[in-house]
Amino acid sequence: MPRLVTVLFAGLLTGIAATWFVMRADEPPAAEEVVRDLVATQSVTTEAAEQHRSEGYRALSTIAGVLALPGRFNRLEALYALAGRSDATDTQALIFEANRIAEPAQRADILDGLFTRLTELDAQSALALARTEYFQGERNIEDSIWAAWGRNDLADALFAAATQPSDRLRHAAAQSLYRAFGDDGNATTRRIEEELAIPPDLETRSRYVQRLADRSVPAAIDYLNGLSTSFDKLDLTLRLANYLSIVNPEAALANIERIEDASHRNRARIIVEAAVARRDPLGVIERVVGAGGNPSRSSEFNNAMTTLAANDMDEAIALFEGATGSEARLAIGSTIATVMASKDPDAAIEWVRANRLPPTGWFPHESIELSLLNSLARHDPARAVVEAQSLVEPMHQKRLLSALFGTLGQQYSGNVAGLVGLIEDEATREEVEVHVATSWTQRDPDAALDWVLGLGEERAAKIFERTGGLGMSEDLDAAMRNLPRLPANYQREARYQLARQLAMSRSVAEAQAFISQFESEPDYAELQVSLINGIVRNDPALARQMADRIADATARDAAYLTIVRNLANSDPRQAAGWLDRISDESMRASGLSAVAQRWASQDIDAAVQWARSQPSGPERDYAVMQLATQWESGGEKALELAGTIENERTRGQTQIAIVVRMAGNDLDRASEMIRRLDLSPSMREQADEWLAELARRY
Repeated sequence: MPRLVTVLFAGLLTGIAATWFVMRADEPPAAEEVVRDLVATQSVTTEAAEQHRSEGYRALSTIAGVLALPGRFNRLEALYALAGRSDATDTQALIFEANRIAEPAQRADILDGLFTRLTELDAQSALALARTEYFQGERNIEDSIWAAWGRNDLADALFAAATQPSDRLRHAAAQSLYRAFGDDGNATTRRIEEELAIPPDLETRSRYVQRLADRSVPAAIDYLNGLSTSFDKLDLTLRLANYLSIVNPEAALANIERIEDASHRNRARIIVEAAVARRDPLGVIERVVGAGGNPSRSSEFNNAMTTLAANDMDEAIALFEGATGSEARLAIGSTIATVMASKDPDAAIEWVRANRLPPTGWFPHESIELSLLNSLARHDPARAVVEAQSLVEPMHQKRLLSALFGTLGQQYSGNVAGLVGLIEDEATREEVEVHVATSWTQRDPDAALDWVLGLGEERAAKIFERTGGLGMSEDLDAAMRNLPRLPANYQREARYQLARQLAMSRSVAEAQAFISQFESEPDYAELQVSLINGIVRNDPALARQMADRIADATARDAAYLTIVRNLANSDPRQAAGWLDRISDESMRASGLSAVAQRWASQDIDAAVQWARSQPSGPERDYAVMQLATQWESGGEKALELAGTIENERTRGQTQIAIVVRMAGNDLDRASEMIRRLDLSPSMREQADEWLAELARRY
């Protein structure tokens, strides 16, 4: 009965305010830039390095010291020695230091080794650290953690993978474990699939086939022939064909007949032959066009057509004139216009005017005209705008110009706003103005606002309405200068954003000075909360002092909630002590949720003790529900804790969730355990319905 736990949890916890398997995302990660200032520069002599080595690198204690050694071998040897004598806390400190290494490949190499070591010491901490804002951009770290975890203790890794808080994370963990054992269909991979009920996905299986092909192309094809699922077989065959067309097309052609399925064999041959026949673009074009369909959506056709047009334009034009299908003519003509415009714009414009296709069903993103204009705009954007208004009928000009300016905003480094005035149609001009104002604000906010206000009150109002007042630029000084110039109804949100950004990236004093000028405004309390939002991560003590001084009760509660959420990450016990300061029930419940989830991940026993000590009421029920469902190793203790929930419905739902988790994929066991629960008639009826539905599915 695969996916029993996931499916049943999804049903039985619907309606509960928070679920144990959903990760919190109530605040975005800090946008602080990671400093990368460590460079591997040898500053230790070879003799000194040998001395370090003979002493087991005992004198080394930092990554900087490792990087000072001569040669990659010495550095890695020293790294392993240093990490090998470090505990989990010291290894985490080394990881943060290693994240400062400037060279990407070297940083990835060292981080991989350190995270592997941390996984051996404390796999859960390694996984949590890999998912922080500091390391999410480092590719393959989490994959390495699961690999090391699985090799060290497969049973523990499988349990952790099964209890990840989302389907996405469970799937990723399973695929990492499959890849760690480097095979398909062996005893270990079968165990992974049996316990997680997640099969290897196509990407994982494709990597396996590629590794197999690196050793033996016939062996890889024989493996594909043995697959029973036709769709997977086709997908993997085409992936292998694409891979071999890059790394070994000759070997692919020599073994193509080994593919037993005729349809799969033919499709793979097309891919491989296209790679081998790059020297014959005309042959590829004729083959793709002859196969029917829309050739413009074929990458091999587009590459071949561009090659042909660049090297033999006369042959490309003859091909266009001889093509009979409208899609083939469009695909060939678009490439001709693009290549010709880059060499001779006048000739390209003349050719497009003489070879326009019928406008029936015309779309700007699929037209010879737009291909010409996009190519022309790379060298002469003003001419592209002018020519766009004469190339097609008036009914098509708005769509063509809108599509053109979308490209201009991405590829033109000059002042796109200066080109808007060349648009004669008012409706099209207004549409383009919104796009230009938004993108220009990020590059030059003063000039952008000058331009918008200079358009006149009516046109400016339309732009402000579509853009939310032009939003915030990265230039805070410009944003403060331009704040009074914004329409009054957009100034309030801009003030909130400025208060927070000033406190985060400048200083608290500057942020306070900014908001002080609005002390008499009705939203001053909200401004104070925005400021606190900006400083709470860096200075929680100051944030608490400022929150205590907020006069407005609602705003003060919002500030306390921000502090509680922040403290919960580092000190959930201290954060819990702040909950009684929040008077608003919904805000206090949100804060309690943050404390319970963070505390459960750090010290479940302490969190449970705290929950048991809470006074009776909905808030205690809510905390117990969250902790009991997150207590993976609690077993009967978690079930007992759930039994202390006062609310009958919440208690029943929580108990059923725990039982299903304990029973795993065994529906019969889950049914028997649920029947032993002391449930109300309505809850028992609901549980029976869930079980019956699952029985029908599995």
